[in-house]
Amino acid sequence: MSGYRYLGLICIGCALTGSGCATIVDPGPDVVFISSTPTSATITIDGAQRGVTPLNVSVRRGARTITFSKAGYQTVTAPVPKNFNGWVLGNILFGGVIGIIIDAASDNLTKASGTISGNLPKIESGDSRGGNGPDSIAAWLGRMRKYAELAQADPPE
Repeated sequence: MSGYRYLGLICIGCALTGSGCATIVDPGPDVVFISSTPTSATITIDGAQRGVTPLNVSVRRGARTITFSKAGYQTVTAPVPKNFNGWVLGNILFGGVIGIIIDAASDNLTKASGTISGNLPKIESGDSRGGNGPDSIAAWLGRMRKYAELAQADPPE
């Protein structure tokens, strides 16, 4: 009979130390609201298209990047914003170091933020990068036109 008692204690001990608190109580995925300016931007999370803004979507805890894209606007890619998962603190009482390791390995130390928003800058006509910098082809051609005009101009007297 005492053998079953020890087996029961071993099972309880394994249950308490074999998983992290956050992994047991709040494993995810997290539902977040995603918006953008302008609206109707296509949302891609870690390379998988998820929908068009505004939308509520489930985000895996291990998600790394979110991309906002829309025709006529510059594509914006950013890291998925995350907050500390308070359930990890339960490992102090129950899970111990093993629980923290399990929560970390299962991406449960953090949770995706409740609201994610993106602002997409409008692309100017003729420029695929969203701005004619000094090294752009358009700027270079403009300088060449000016040099050609100066070469044909009459010298000052």
